[in-house]
Amino acid sequence: MEDKEQFDTMLGWTHGVACIMKTTFSLLAVLTWGPKTSEVITDNLPPSLRPIVNLCLLAKALLSYPLPFYSAAEILQTCLLRDAPLSSSSKQSSQRVTGPALMVRGALVVSSYLLSMLVPRFSLLMGLTGSVTGAAMTLILPCLFHLKLQWERLTVQDRLIDVAILSLGLLCSVAGVICSLKGLLRDL
Repeated sequence: MEDKEQFDTMLGWTHGVACIMKTTFSLLAVLTWGPKTSEVITDNLPPSLRPIVNLCLLAKALLSYPLPFYSAAEILQTCLLRDAPLSSSSKQSSQRVTGPALMVRGALVVSSYLLSMLVPRFSLLMGLTGSVTGAAMTLILPCLFHLKLQWERLTVQDRLIDVAILSLGLLCSVAGVICSLKGLLRDL
């Protein structure tokens, strides 16, 4: 990021590699297991390998929960508690967390727990959110922003590439949402 001239190249390569890796991963799963491919990809693995992979995924889930939790708590506290101190900046690090802020954080933890317990197959809910957020963050929003911000500077070929990637992202997102909703409704 020191060389601002390389930003566009880095951004293009980053999104391109992410798209190729996700597509390759999905394609390999379908080509390996065919119509027997499970929604939870680790269910397709051999029984000897499945526990190791599941333990790694469990560690990833436990270690990655605090980051989105902190972001969600900050957003909720900003919306609900306008006067409460939110961040732990150097001026506020000595202040204690207020009661209302603790209630917001507690409600967030309880709601995430209830959601995981009430949904019959949590993997389908994760598939639903992944279909929306994954495609949006990887394929849809970058293309939309690029088209919106650079429309005048883009060549027709660049516009067509963005529209093709955007269309692929929308198609994948809609297909994932439909499959996940069907599975959730079937299991209710």
